[in-house]
Amino acid sequence: MTIAKVAELLDLTKKAIRYYEGVGLIEPKISGNGYRDYSDEETRKLVIIKTLRNLYFSIDEIKQCLENDSKLITCFTSKSNQLQEDNQQLSSVIGLLNKFISKKGSLEDLPEFQKEVEKIAFEAGGKTQKAPAQRITDFVKGKISQSLPDSSYIPGTISSPLHEILPKVISERLRKSLSVFEKKMKGYFTEEAQILAAETRTSSPIRIPRDDETLMHIEINGLFPCGEGAGYAGGIVSAAIDGERCAEAITNYLLVTAPRQN
Repeated sequence: MTIAKVAELLDLTKKAIRYYEGVGLIEPKISGNGYRDYSDEETRKLVIIKTLRNLYFSIDEIKQCLENDSKLITCFTSKSNQLQEDNQQLSSVIGLLNKFISKKGSLEDLPEFQKEVEKIAFEAGGKTQKAPAQRITDFVKGKISQSLPDSSYIPGTISSPLHEILPKVISERLRKSLSVFEKKMKGYFTEEAQILAAETRTSSPIRIPRDDETLMHIEINGLFPCGEGAGYAGGIVSAAIDGERCAEAITNYLLVTAPRQN
């Protein structure tokens, strides 16, 4: 059977099938003219792979399941335990959100909420530096990505259900926003675009101290540490917001504070 027929039969993309071949999950025969021929056995494997991916099995976990049918119960038990642990983490996030809502947005709860989201993302990445990722088309549809595009993120990515990992109050709004944004910028919403989680802190290893009110350095007058490099932002948007705050603080310093000092 050709790759086109298999893709249509199993509702998989050709890219996903080639990806599963590339990681060693299937081994189709190569005919004399160079075309791949998918046997009934390889097609059966693809059915199993698709099912296991929908159950949030990683590639390595699927490899273990395919090695020996006798290991299936062990694999399923292990995955069930992992999902229960993940569910506990999600319940914890929901609890933090409800606590935040009940206090009508108390900022005291935000650090713990942030840490919980980071912990869940870390575990979804296999407790390594790899980042959980998902094609934005799959994120909006609420299904795990069968494969991922290349990323400039050097440690690598792991296909993960970010629509479930992120708190519902966040993921639902993101999903709606992406759909709306596609109507305003054609080509933005595509299978080649992906999201990674979670960028919640500055990339700077240090933070230059500044006064919380004036945003000026605590010892050097006229110096306003700002943005990502100074340790006050984690990306483009947060850096822009911090830059705007610092611009206002500088304006106030030049027009009000500095003349008084002189």
